[in-house]
Amino acid sequence: MVSLNPIFREQLRNALTGGGDFGSFGILYRGPRDPRVTASWLARYANERWESILHFMVGQSAEVAPPSESVRGILKMSHLMDESNNEGLRISNSGFQFLLQDPVSQVWTVLLQYLRLAEMQDMDVVEVLNFLFQLVSLQPAQQYSTEALTKNQRRMLSELCDFGLLYLDGAARRFYPTHLITSLTSGSAATTGSTTSSSSAKPLSKSADIGEMAVPSESGYIILETNCRLYAYTSSPLQIAILNLFVHLVNRFPNFVTGALTRESIRSAISHGITADQIITFLTTNAHPQMHGKMPVLPMTVTDQVRLWERERNRLHPVHAHFYKDFNHKSEFERVFRYAQDIGVILWANTEKMQLVVTRAGHAKIVEIVRNQRSNTSASSTTAVAQSPSA
Repeated sequence: MVSLNPIFREQLRNALTGGGDFGSFGILYRGPRDPRVTASWLARYANERWESILHFMVGQSAEVAPPSESVRGILKMSHLMDESNNEGLRISNSGFQFLLQDPVSQVWTVLLQYLRLAEMQDMDVVEVLNFLFQLVSLQPAQQYSTEALTKNQRRMLSELCDFGLLYLDGAARRFYPTHLITSLTSGSAATTGSTTSSSSAKPLSKSADIGEMAVPSESGYIILETNCRLYAYTSSPLQIAILNLFVHLVNRFPNFVTGALTRESIRSAISHGITADQIITFLTTNAHPQMHGKMPVLPMTVTDQVRLWERERNRLHPVHAHFYKDFNHKSEFERVFRYAQDIGVILWANTEKMQLVVTRAGHAKIVEIVRNQRSNTSASSTTAVAQSPSA
């Protein structure tokens, strides 16, 4: 029989249950609750904040308020967006891939970048990480007090509110976690605030939750035919903008868009860093319920064609190299060729035409050996000419 020390047993119980003065799972706010802040209101608030960031990334910031400076800083630092001289911040290759992820993966990506930013700003990373773990374990839509929080933790609340992960009521000294942060440990993307069921072919509304972009099959909105034609039951500008990354859109109706997967649209997406597997995963995740009655969900002819278009573009890989030709004589070429072969910098060679292609790393060494050979040859010729009169 094992018996714990009474003091240790009490402190362990407090740490696991959030009791005592530690507040492992937050300190509840004891004042009256704001009747305006309900679970559905918090879900709409979180979705609007998060969707405004994605709108900003795809270049549709005119329709919503631009994100805060801290949000733009994280997008820039994580290279999800790069700064252009003429157009300001523009979405990068990593940003295109970020848009195709499910919301839970997107939030984790942002939090990891936030940790790096906190370290750069000389914040206590251990404190930041502990507070993030505490926020993830809180109950959604519950009100918690901010009075016992440190200066860094209060700062984190303000910055995380810009992403819609929390709602901060500074006047009342309380905050509310939203589904975006409390669903990170649930293992399901379906907890992103969607309260509607779409088992039928009901189109998504414009105010649909951002989580419905990559939720299980009952909320899918995309139908893909064997001839690569695509139909999407959505009126969300954001979802249409994401489809436009790899789909050639043809027609747009109030709650319905049509398009096709073409060679040009897929190659354009691949050039921006999107892979064929990401496109196929996105289409499968967001497939209409009617398509989930088939196995596989997407037509194999379409998935095979998308992968073939990717391989078609990836057949050639550009490599920085240097081309050598017009050697003075065969022996000079052979000496350079053997040296390049010994150090392993040859990319291509034609011994008959005395042509040689080497890597960028080997260029300086090849130039040096050629100069040394020609300087030695020049010195030898000068010596021979000088000695000929005496001969």
